[in-house]
Amino acid sequence: MTGGPDAILGGHEHARQCVRREGRLIVKADADAKSVALVSLSARAGKVQTALIYLPVDWRTQADARDAKRAALWMQRF
Repeated sequence: MTGGPDAILGGHEHARQCVRREGRLIVKADADAKSVALVSLSARAGKVQTALIYLPVDWRTQADARDAKRAALWMQRF
């Protein structure tokens, strides 16, 4: 692989995805905000290291005040 992104991170998909294509990491979280994908990328000695974990979004998930404020501002546009 030469040039281009090392990872492609996407949103809504009907099933979570984590695949490598042509050396690129492609990650998509579940539909309807059932989970979020926490991806860590680091570069060492010219190589990109990746770590991935899916975290559930459910009744245990606490709202972040800053994100809630941003979401409210976006919703006002609609």
